[in-house]
Amino acid sequence: MKKRIILIMAIISLLAAGCSQYNAQPYTAPSAPAVSEAAPGTGSTEAETNAVTISSFAFNPQEITIKAGGSITWTNLDSAPHTVKFEGFESERMGNGGRYEHAFMEPGEYDYICSIHPSMKGKVIVQ
Repeated sequence: MKKRIILIMAIISLLAAGCSQYNAQPYTAPSAPAVSEAAPGTGSTEAETNAVTISSFAFNPQEITIKAGGSITWTNLDSAPHTVKFEGFESERMGNGGRYEHAFMEPGEYDYICSIHPSMKGKVIVQ
């Protein structure tokens, strides 16, 4: 009888552990960044959008450098929700596969965190 109760309790515990409070959505790979052609004769192109992924409770890359006027898209690959919070503005809560994009017009260094997990830190350097 005791073994049967222990077995039932173990099954209930495993079922409860498998349930999640988050409604995870399947991950869809981000599309290629937008690219604008450089002035004729310069022979180069400049990416306007840069990517940061959120995985294993970390921003990757943790520090990113872009040119003024460029934007960054953050994509959450974790099953847990995350945010991107700068001083003065913050993204919506992003579930798995969620994305947030922000353009940076002014040069400077911008530190940010996940407001849900403040130990997650990142930095944007705008030149």
